[in-house]
Order: sequence, then structure tokens, then C-alpha cells
Amino acid sequence: MNKKTIGALAALVLIILLVYAGWRNQEPVQSAEPEPNGETSEIPPEEEEETFSACDYVEAAPYDSIEAEAAPVKEVDQADIQTEIDRFLAENEQLKEVLDRSKVQRGDTVGVDYTVSLDGTELTDKKTEDLKAEIGTGTLPGSIEDGLVGKEKGSTTEFKVTLPQDYQDGDLAGKDAVFKVTVKNIYIYKIPDLSDEFLSGLGKTDDEGNPIDTVDKLKDYFRKQLESKAQAEHDEALNTVILNYLMENSTFKQEIPAEFTDRMEAAYKKMYREYARTYGEDLPTFMARIGSTQETYEEDIRKIAEQYSRQVLILQAIGEKENLLPDEKEMQDYAEKTAADFGYESAKDYEKDFPIELVYDNLICDKVLAYLRGNVKPVSEEEPAAEEETAAEEKPAAEEGAPEGAQ
Repeated sequence: MNKKTIGALAALVLIILLVYAGWRNQEPVQSAEPEPNGETSEIPPEEEEETFSACDYVEAAPYDSIEAEAAPVKEVDQADIQTEIDRFLAENEQLKEVLDRSKVQRGDTVGVDYTVSLDGTELTDKKTEDLKAEIGTGTLPGSIEDGLVGKEKGSTTEFKVTLPQDYQDGDLAGKDAVFKVTVKNIYIYKIPDLSDEFLSGLGKTDDEGNPIDTVDKLKDYFRKQLESKAQAEHDEALNTVILNYLMENSTFKQEIPAEFTDRMEAAYKKMYREYARTYGEDLPTFMARIGSTQETYEEDIRKIAEQYSRQVLILQAIGEKENLLPDEKEMQDYAEKTAADFGYESAKDYEKDFPIELVYDNLICDKVLAYLRGNVKPVSEEEPAAEEETAAEEKPAAEEGAPEGAQ
């Protein structure tokens, strides 16, 4: 398994857990037992699988016209794109040789050759050529880097240093050594100029693997990225309104099955354990990090599971009514894509670290909430109040009856 970034894990934690896909309440088939007389009783026919239906547990609130105060999707302008380009160029600064001065300055990167001697004897196996060392980063030992500041390109200087006991080269650790250093080149990191030539040599690609080798392609790439982000932020704000409305107004007809919440709780615990492992922590410590306590973290996880189980049932009920639930192939394709996005070889590899059910649930989340967002009615589109309509209708009549010349 490849090492995953905290960002990918954070994205997973923020997934709204929706619908334990394909949950079934299936009784095991019992094998026939031999009769005492040695005969085998007739094998009873297999009972049909009982399909779980969320509609049996919850009546979703009316969702054909959910009102919400929602700002329009943020428009992306040239200033936004330029900000992304500036950040991109800063992240891809390049090491360029300095040709207009010959003395080393603090912050420079120097290209050096050096030899190492102990007790007057040069150690041929320690000879190093064409090393690039940034002044101040400790690439070279002791006070050598500070001693190079002010030296001329082409100069050679000997430095006597006592190396620390934990020096990376065990043969030299703790010993008095002489480094003979020749400054060959001086470099500085520079933000590159944006050009087709620069982009062609960089090898950057878009989300589909197509090369971004021109300035126009880079601008188009960042525009799409920003528009996608703006749409996602807008959708997430609406999702929150929708879920709050449904939770407040839906009616649960019977208790949620314990197995349902148990499985959701187990999924949460596994997910949080994997997250805690990235911090080198155990589960109680991690839960304390995100606002729980070491004493109550199990109870808190259970409450989270119960809360999301209710969201699960509401959204699945809507998905059932509107025929929105994905089929097996759609779920598998989505799982493979999610695994690839997180750097895994396959959905099976992903499932070793995180509950695959969360991925299936997220697909249903996307489909049902996308449908519901289409039913949201902005508050700004509400009809004017009755008294306002009456006033608007009476105003022209009053104006018609006013004396001539009256203002």
C-alpha cells in the first residue's frame, strides 16, 4: 500500500455517511439433520431473502420544494486564475546559476567539490564532486556553510571541524577532520517565467492525464479546477440545509435496527483508527484531538453512528421512492475510481485500510443529494406577502385620483 496523505484521509472523514448499501437481513439456511432411524428428513425450501427497505422505518419529509437561503455559485474571474498561477510558479521555482556576481551570499546554493582528511591523510573514498549545498540547511557539516559566505567562485578553502557523534557518516563521527572545499558554481532559486517552453519541460498533466504544455491549457485547467471547487462549496452548503430540514421534519415509524447502527459504528471506529495511526496515536488519543475525551469517546462514536444512521435511512428512503439507488456495477466502478483517487491499486487494496461501505454510501449520497438540490427553492424567489401585493395594487389607484400637479 502506498503512503496516503493526510488530505486524502481528511476527505474521507468528511464524507457524509449515507445508506449502508445492500444491507440485508438474511437468515442462514439450515442443513437437514439425520432422523433417528437413519433417514434424512425432507429439506425445506430456502426462504426468500428479506430485502431491507428504509421506507419501512422512516417517512421522509416532503422534499419537492425545500426552501433555502443560498448564494449563487461563485464566478471565477481572471484574478482568481492568476492567484493559482502565481502559487503554481512559486511551487515550481528552479535552481538557476548566478552569472552576474562571483561571491557566495547567504541563501545561495553552491556547487562544490570537497575532500576529507584525517590526521593529514586524505580519505579517497570520501571525495565528493558536484554537490549542491544550500547555505544554511546543514548539507555540509559544522561551520563550513557559514564559512563559504563571501568566498569567490573558483576558490578553495580548508575547514577544520570536529564532527558530532551522531554525524551521518559513521566513519567520521566524533572525529577532527579537514574539509577542503572548492566553490565551482553559485545558484539561486528563481520563480520561472510562465511560457509554453517552461510548461513543456515540466510534464504537468490534467486530471485525465493530458499534457498541460501551453499557457492557455494551464489557464483553462485552473479555471475548471476553481469552477469545480466553487460548485462543490455551493452544493455542500445546500446539502447542509437539505439534511437539516430532513432530520427536523422526517418521521421515524420504528426503531432503527441495532445491526444497522452497529455496522455504522464499526465503520466509524475502523476509519478513526486508521486516521489515528497517521498521527502515531491510539483511538482514544485521536478522539480527544477532535473534541471527544478518552473517557467518553466510545459513547461519542456511538452517538455519531446513530445520528448518521438516521440520515442514512432518510436518504435511502428517498432513493428508493425516486429509483435513485445505484446498481452493483455502478457501485463497483465508483469504488475503483475512489481507490485510485486515494492512491490504491484497487478497491480491494483500499478496503484493507478503510470500510468500502463508506464508498458505496458516498455514491448514494451524491445521487440523492444531487436530486434534492434540484428541488431547492431559493428564499429570494418566495412570493411577496399578501399585504405587499395589496399595497402594490392600491398604489396606482391612489395616484390616479390625485389632483393634477400634485407630487
